[in-house]
Amino acid sequence: MHRDGTGSDRLLPARSAEEVVHLSGLRRHIASWARVLSASLVLFVLALVSGCSASPPGQIGVSAVPSSVDDRVSQLPASSDGLVVARHQHCDVGSVILHYLETGDNQGNPRLDQRFAIYVHVPLPRARALADQYIESCDQNIDRQDQAAQQAVIRSEQLAAQQAELAQRFEQQKVEQARARAELHARELAMCNSVGGRLENERCYSTVEGDPSGKPGADCTSTNGTPIWLSFAKSGEFLSGFYSTTKTFYPGCFR
Repeated sequence: MHRDGTGSDRLLPARSAEEVVHLSGLRRHIASWARVLSASLVLFVLALVSGCSASPPGQIGVSAVPSSVDDRVSQLPASSDGLVVARHQHCDVGSVILHYLETGDNQGNPRLDQRFAIYVHVPLPRARALADQYIESCDQNIDRQDQAAQQAVIRSEQLAAQQAELAQRFEQQKVEQARARAELHARELAMCNSVGGRLENERCYSTVEGDPSGKPGADCTSTNGTPIWLSFAKSGEFLSGFYSTTKTFYPGCFR
């Protein structure tokens, strides 16, 4: 007689010898798997504890530091407040900003309220980041202004050089034109003297009075009292055919 699962005494069919052997093997197999699982669980717990205690208390393990951290951060110059160093004196206001962010006291400067009022009482790292951003932005603005001023000076110097060059060229042209006029006047004077005339206002006037040839209408002086005259070409010589024609119509007025 065997007990059933309820604990009551009931008559159950007797197990055969084969069933008894099979159940015994199954129990041994279950026990073996339980020991393996228990050992694996212990190893896992030990590994977890070892990994957590790899770094000293209060510090982050090396594996927890992101590999993308920029090493250049450690190379940036820092002030006594832990801020970036301003390159321009006008931008050296990091301590003023930190004081305002900590206390809200603008020390009579309303621009602090306009720029940073919403950040008052932020944590110190955030406050330093805000001050750094302002300092760097201020430096960059002054750099741009300085660069623009330098470019303006360069442009001004270039313009002055161009104007000086133009003035020099103008003076050279004036000198060359004066020399050309003097040379032309000298040629015209020589031509006019060669025929016995008088040079005046780029014309060669006859110096003979009356009508030396006695030919009617060949008087060397016109009816209005102006002597007859010869014109010059741009070369300083008499116009082509002008002298010969005058000699024909006004004989004796020019040599």
